[in-house]
Amino acid sequence: MASRNYARSKELLDSALEIDSMYGPAWGSLAFVRFRWERDFAGALEAYERAVALGVESGWGRGYLYASLGRWDDAVNAYADAAEENPLSRSIQLQFGFVLYGSGRYAEAVEQMELVREIRGSDAYWLLALSYAKAGRREDALALAPLLDDVDEGPGQIAYVFAVLDSTRTAREYLEQALQLDPDMTHVSETAPAIAILDGRDALLSYLEDAARDFPQALDWVDCGEEVRQLRGDDRYIAVMNELGFRGRGELVR
Repeated sequence: MASRNYARSKELLDSALEIDSMYGPAWGSLAFVRFRWERDFAGALEAYERAVALGVESGWGRGYLYASLGRWDDAVNAYADAAEENPLSRSIQLQFGFVLYGSGRYAEAVEQMELVREIRGSDAYWLLALSYAKAGRREDALALAPLLDDVDEGPGQIAYVFAVLDSTRTAREYLEQALQLDPDMTHVSETAPAIAILDGRDALLSYLEDAARDFPQALDWVDCGEEVRQLRGDDRYIAVMNELGFRGRGELVR
């Protein structure tokens, strides 16, 4: 069904652009279709650039794509623009915090997620707890961690927080739940770092290989955790990224 919907969307967008190639919103929508369905990342970036040139706000779309390509600094810049353009968008503000975390700017992620907590309440707890832990604010992270169950965060997400806090037994319990309850691997980007911390490099690589084979779109933001980014340069990781179309993403950054 999803494939048919994307195909129909692509057909309609192509027709719209044949009629008016200067219609910016169509370029923005085409970028999303190229990215999510065709996995044409270069084409998606080109379409977003056309949309921007035609006056369409696309900071969110570009930021999402950059994050999916592992270009975290570019994602931060794009989401900063999107957050300025849409200060009342709770989703954009939350995702801005996520890309700050993905770029390793943990203190800035804390600042952003504390802002998100004011406008989204408990929606901010998981990423705020994780950012606290990474920023060295252990006590603040420990104060939030017990609340994560109450706000229906996924067990893989909770496992990651407790793994970073060196609460190995609790992290292990949540990780086992995650692997049983998430057969569709919808939370790969959160579960993978927990596997890295608890089970090591080989277990992580096997998990990513399974996800790439069965649920490739679940890996769009997979290297948001530094535990996964440490795989760059590993032949198996490079092969996974290449299989997904992310050529060069698994290479060491020089």
